[in-house]
Amino acid sequence: MKFLKLKVARLLAEFPDRNRYRPVAYGNSRAGKQLLEFADENIFV
Repeated sequence: MKFLKLKVARLLAEFPDRNRYRPVAYGNSRAGKQLLEFADENIFV
């Protein structure tokens, strides 16, 4: 879980202007929930 929080933090550090992009994420476990929630479009496979 901590790893996924770091992923979101790294995305925001690299691309801070969240209004300039539309993230899409996919995952296959509940552990990726935070990243899927962060994305504008998400796919749970």
